[in-house]
Amino acid sequence: MAGKLSLNIHSGESDSAVYSTCEKVLISTLYPLGKNYGGMLQAFALQQVLKTMGFEVQTINSSLQNNKARFLASRVRFQLKKLLKKDPGVFPLSDEQTRSVYRKTLTFVSRHIDTVDLFEMSKKQRVRYLEQCKAIVVGSDQVWRGGYAHIPTQLLDYAKNLRLLKISYAASFGADSLIRYSSRLKSRAKELASHFDAVSVREKSGIQICRNEWDVEAQFHIDPTLLLDATVYLDLLKDSGIEVSSHDGGGLVSYILDESDDKRATVTELANRMNLSFDEILTVRPEGGKEWMKDPNKFVVRSVEEWLKKFIEADFIVTDSFHGTVFAILFQKPFVTIGNPARGLARFDTLLYVFGLENRLMKVGESIDSLDLSGPDWNRTKLVLDAERARAFSYLKANLSNSTRSTT
Repeated sequence: MAGKLSLNIHSGESDSAVYSTCEKVLISTLYPLGKNYGGMLQAFALQQVLKTMGFEVQTINSSLQNNKARFLASRVRFQLKKLLKKDPGVFPLSDEQTRSVYRKTLTFVSRHIDTVDLFEMSKKQRVRYLEQCKAIVVGSDQVWRGGYAHIPTQLLDYAKNLRLLKISYAASFGADSLIRYSSRLKSRAKELASHFDAVSVREKSGIQICRNEWDVEAQFHIDPTLLLDATVYLDLLKDSGIEVSSHDGGGLVSYILDESDDKRATVTELANRMNLSFDEILTVRPEGGKEWMKDPNKFVVRSVEEWLKKFIEADFIVTDSFHGTVFAILFQKPFVTIGNPARGLARFDTLLYVFGLENRLMKVGESIDSLDLSGPDWNRTKLVLDAERARAFSYLKANLSNSTRSTT
């Protein structure tokens, strides 16, 4: 889908004119795509940006098929924890259940993101494919957070000896220090990072991590979703036949990833304080296979477009999600972000600091009395956003127009 981008770069020529031929760029982000709204939308956004710059773009994806042995082991662990009356976590889904639960979001991926399953190829096929690429862009999302991704892969170990540009864009460590990096992995990561032509991170703390751990100088840039004008996301809804009744009137919308009694109490109290109805964006997961079989449709997650519609129509947003916060800012909705330490506060700290919205962050259980519930100064926010977009596009254009490819 071709969207209208807000480039805010006045170079005197079209972006695609920078490149004499249509060159291929590969994006490496967290995969499989389809299970996370923010992950899908940032992948969509970065691909749209690079396509508008004149590149042929594909994003690495993998099939949703489970490793059978790993899947069976996860099911056994889940049942054991239930027997021991411990929190079992999320019920492990089979391939069939996964395709059913995520069928709407998987449709978004297939329609709007050009993907390639790089690691289903033989080594010879993969090398041949990569030799056709000008560059690999790593990011965005938490691609360098241990436990979330295979770090050597996201530092392009498979392309180390190939002559192509290796850069990152808004790559995230997810925290203000390296998480779940063994001494051996730290050493390996440092060596691989040294082969990058340019490094961009999504958190200010990531600059220090790159400098102190990898001896690499990095730049900060905003999440790719913020590089697109809000109208691009409205076009997604129109393209899928979803109408937006208005740009407000939806009451208070809560998007909480890690639910708790304290968070539910905060949402209720805020809705009552502002005299707003409230609606929850929930993902209901089955507690077991039998429950899923009784009513599979009950557990189908809403589409990306339906998710966006909730944000667009909201009067106020409460979220503990990074991308929930991003879209509150992009759609200019008054909001409160509840800090989510388990998923990494560094991401929120940088995002809110850049836009001067630190007073929108609250701790779990904190009184709402000190919160500013009015709308932010969106004119100021827009000025910051325009400046950050310009920096981001300058970075991408400068590093992807480089005709000299890495030799390692």
